[in-house]
Amino acid sequence: TMWFVVQRAARIDAFVREPFYAIEVEHRKALGAPLGSEAEPPAAPGRAPGGAPGDEMVTAVFKWKRNRLFDRPAAVMLYEICVERRLATVTKVDGHEKRKWRPTPLHTVELQKLSSNLLRISSDRTMDIAEKLYQQGFLSYPRTETDKFKDGFDLAALINEQAGHPEWGGFARELQAGGFQWPRDGGHDDQAHPPIHPLK
Repeated sequence: TMWFVVQRAARIDAFVREPFYAIEVEHRKALGAPLGSEAEPPAAPGRAPGGAPGDEMVTAVFKWKRNRLFDRPAAVMLYEICVERRLATVTKVDGHEKRKWRPTPLHTVELQKLSSNLLRISSDRTMDIAEKLYQQGFLSYPRTETDKFKDGFDLAALINEQAGHPEWGGFARELQAGGFQWPRDGGHDDQAHPPIHPLK
């Protein structure tokens, strides 16, 4: 086992970084807007290309089969060809069904993980912020292993509390109008505190 560790360490030490280049292509349009034969010019702020203000934007990301090039002049040449021609032909479209489970209610470890991955905030800093929000009455107790709500927990009251918020109040109102589903059961209950949730 030690031999493999030494060999791995030697390969890491001998590794020399080499710059590489890739071409990234995106097409953005408003949901439901007609497809154009050419790429659309940049839209005004707050407006999706081809749509009205507030229309939902959809983005198609095209991946390059070759992935990357280590030859900069070749990469620049291919890039210039793409810019000059502007038109592209879609020769094949592949699709597959992907299911995504609804998340379970939030517990401490998941809070720290999400904060680190999405916001780049350390675990210690995350808990400092969460505890301050708890002390100010905005958040439930943030140190819990529970990821399931007990039957009878008044989630409707929590949703009602958020319905007037200028940023996410619209989502809360959608839940009030019939979009609510009881949260998925994570299977863990520390019998001390409920999952982490907003209070106001």
